Amino acid sequence: MTTAADERPIFSITLRPHRSLSRRGFWLVMGLFCGLLMIPGVLFYTIGAWPVIGFMGLDILLLAGAFRLNNLAAERAQEIRLTRSELTVRETSRSGGARETTFNPYWVRLEVVRREDIGIVRMAFTSHGVRVDIGRFLPLPEREPVATALTNALAEARAG
Repeated sequence: MTTAADERPIFSITLRPHRSLSRRGFWLVMGLFCGLLMIPGVLFYTIGAWPVIGFMGLDILLLAGAFRLNNLAAERAQEIRLTRSELTVRETSRSGGARETTFNPYWVRLEVVRREDIGIVRMAFTSHGVRVDIGRFLPLPEREPVATALTNALAEARAG
């Protein structure tokens, strides 16, 4: 039998990939890139090598496409919610689909793989053959505080 105290969140966090470039920054970078490509573009045009300008246009499209893919990847998220009775990890993909995995906090284990030179390289919840990776998209310096917070929250949930 679960009580209201069992369902109250002990810990809740939403992890999202960090993106430092705003929309305005994107247009600034693209404008700067196009402006810099105009210099050799005009030079090639004046010496009669005008087809090179088309390849420079492809460079611009490739850069814009790379930024677009990067922004699409930023739309994913991982929500972790811990109560005394369950640990829920909800992963939302960039397409809007979601996958939810629920663990018993008494049986789940937080696996943390560290390398001496760089820190945490992988975190995952595991229980009864089920594994869910946590924060794969997080920068390395942000993984340590998340691992510490998750470890403390699991200890609190188990303490009852």
